[in-house]
Amino acid sequence: YIGAMPGRLIQSLKKAGTSNPLFVLDEIDKVGKDFHGDPASALLEVLDPEQNHAFYDNYVELEYDLSRVMFVATANSLSTIHPALRDRMEIIEVNGYTLEEKIQIAIRHLLPKQLKDSGIKAKQFKLGDGLLEAIVENYTDESGVRTLEKRIAKLVRYRAKQIGLKEKFNVTITVPDLVKIFGPSHARDKYQGNDVAGVVTGLAWTPTGGDILFLETSITKGEGKLTLTGNLGDVMKESAMIALEYLKAHSDIIGLEQEVFKRWNVHIHVPEGATPKDGPSAGIAMV
Repeated sequence: YIGAMPGRLIQSLKKAGTSNPLFVLDEIDKVGKDFHGDPASALLEVLDPEQNHAFYDNYVELEYDLSRVMFVATANSLSTIHPALRDRMEIIEVNGYTLEEKIQIAIRHLLPKQLKDSGIKAKQFKLGDGLLEAIVENYTDESGVRTLEKRIAKLVRYRAKQIGLKEKFNVTITVPDLVKIFGPSHARDKYQGNDVAGVVTGLAWTPTGGDILFLETSITKGEGKLTLTGNLGDVMKESAMIALEYLKAHSDIIGLEQEVFKRWNVHIHVPEGATPKDGPSAGIAMV
């Protein structure tokens, strides 16, 4: 990572042989502080167009003009980048691939590459209908195609083993074969609609593109307490409180007596209790 070697920028300029190259700073969100110092602080000077015309390199002990260098940084998550560093950058969002795009990438690029690497001929390996969709949906959870490539490589190796051991096999790999090759899938929650009393579907943001979650409520006789479970953060806890207070404040619109709130306890649970959940977007689902 950045800052791993002394004089890294000057060395790279020397290597490029020009003073206006394009520099890619990969995975800038992984820059970490430790007892050696803080690379993010050094990068403030590197990436600031007001300062970097006289960048002082501690290894070479000379000032050098970096103002003509074009810097492109990549990151998976903005939240771990130092705010001052983020301030000096123009942020370009790159969306993850859709299911259809992943399938086309697999057919055109990933599969031919794996077949070539394994020395398997195209006539020895065919994919059944809906196989790639099943792999993407049930065996990967990502915005890119890295895991998808690993899964395809495993399929190809599986076939290579069958050929090597002279086993009998069906040329076409089908969806039922996947459980035998990959093991059980980690299928995502399936959308069920809001027709079950006390269960509402919400949307969740994740670094890999998002998911759905269910909010479950139940009421018991009591004194009007609100209890919350499911590893919720402060914002979601507040959303639940606001939802209940809103109902109390607008009870005449809904057609509820105020007394109702004093006689029943409300419990809200968000499944997958081991996963921390927070954010403002579940507010309306809670109401």
